[in-house]
Amino acid sequence: MKTFFLLLTVFAAPFAWAEKKEIDSLESLLACSSIVERIDKLNELAYLYGERDYKKGLQLANQALKIARELGDTLQIVKAGRATSYFFRRLNQLDSALTLGSELLPQARKKGFVVELKSILNGLAYVTILNANYDKALMYLFESLEIRKRDGDKFEISVALHNIGLVYYKLGNTGTALEYYQEALSLKNQTDNKYDLDLLLVNIGLCYAYSNLCREATRYIDDGFSKCNNNCSDDRLVQGFLGYGIILFHEDEYSKAEKQFLKSYTLAKKVEAERFQLENIIWLSKIYIHDNKLAAAEKYLVEAEEIIQKNSPFKLELIGIYEQFFKLYQKKEDFKKISIYQAKYISLKDSIFNDEVTKNLMKAEAEFQERENRSRIESQNKILTLKEEVIYRQKVANASMGGIAFLVIILTVILARNNRQKQLRNKLLDEQVKERTKELEMNSNALQRAVQERYVLISEASSDIQSSIATLKGLCFLGSKEIDHPLATEYWKQLDNTSNGLSAVLNKMRYSAHKPLE
Repeated sequence: MKTFFLLLTVFAAPFAWAEKKEIDSLESLLACSSIVERIDKLNELAYLYGERDYKKGLQLANQALKIARELGDTLQIVKAGRATSYFFRRLNQLDSALTLGSELLPQARKKGFVVELKSILNGLAYVTILNANYDKALMYLFESLEIRKRDGDKFEISVALHNIGLVYYKLGNTGTALEYYQEALSLKNQTDNKYDLDLLLVNIGLCYAYSNLCREATRYIDDGFSKCNNNCSDDRLVQGFLGYGIILFHEDEYSKAEKQFLKSYTLAKKVEAERFQLENIIWLSKIYIHDNKLAAAEKYLVEAEEIIQKNSPFKLELIGIYEQFFKLYQKKEDFKKISIYQAKYISLKDSIFNDEVTKNLMKAEAEFQERENRSRIESQNKILTLKEEVIYRQKVANASMGGIAFLVIILTVILARNNRQKQLRNKLLDEQVKERTKELEMNSNALQRAVQERYVLISEASSDIQSSIATLKGLCFLGSKEIDHPLATEYWKQLDNTSNGLSAVLNKMRYSAHKPLE
């Protein structure tokens, strides 16, 4: 049975198609597996059968659950029970699915099996929505939403929001439904996982269609169809054509609306979507009763009654069917049948929308809002604590910066003082160098004057001696001419050589005295 609530099973059971050899391989391993391994293999096999054979899947999941119960392994019980509950839902054994899910829920909560808990909550919500127990469905879905928000996965949060929107849509509260839908759409657009984005857009379009906002409804349904590239599944087409029909109905285009409803109804029968068969029959009967085509209206309403007799769980749609029966027999003036269907209509409506349900709905919303507020307060307290910690750290940082700045100032003062002292020392040193240089210059000048005076003295002495030597040489020359004696000549010659040597010595002394000091 394929239904409008497709998203509610996204996380309920991650079934995948597999090749036959994969199934055969698992089945061959069952015989040689330990007890715990056998449970896992049975669960895997149940998943692999998936959409192909629900009865076989249920049989395998039940075997796994039985072994898990015998072992008393809570985790395995929850895992196998989750799979078993899924197949109960697919086989339309909703009471069994609800009983088993209700048994598993407290165990999953107590042990903190988060993945299984989310799946069980979605499964219970699925069943309670079909049974029109919307107060319980909201309680399960709000709990599921809280878990997903703690995990922080935007895609999963968007799925939970989408499911909550579905409940409000079923309740006829399209304003609240659109709030959850739009929030889900915003989150889904922030993720790379666009799974069932087309379904969400079509559901938003249906919501606008029921609110008689035809332009917005058309835009979203068109957008939803574009997401599946005009190759949409029959399930999507069923919902889209229904939406188009509602839009045309509100625009008083009854003939065009009838064509859209018939297209949706035909596809709904093809995919065995009983809920949409009923909804299309409701709208078709409205058109036929309006156009006084009472035989056509009765024909479709009788078909709906045949679906109802199969213990169909779609109670909200049943209310609409009974209402159309009531209006049909009003026009036919069949007062007996008017009384019968009026009683059915009132009884079923009162069972769904009684005071207790209303109170429970309000309670579920209030508890969720209270938990949300507590969560916000906790978040705000954490933010305040973090702010205080940041402020404290900022104060510490400011104090550290102040201390560093103070040290820098002190260091700057010390460096400036040292620099001034260095400059003063350099100045004093320069003055001392200048004084010393001046003193050296004075000494040098004095020495130069002394050397000059020495040179003068030496020059004068040398001149006097040279004059005496010249006189002596002259006398020696005259003596050698007057006295012609070999011995005397030798003396005169030695005396002349001595005079020449003395004259050379005097010349060296004059040169040394004239040479400047180095």
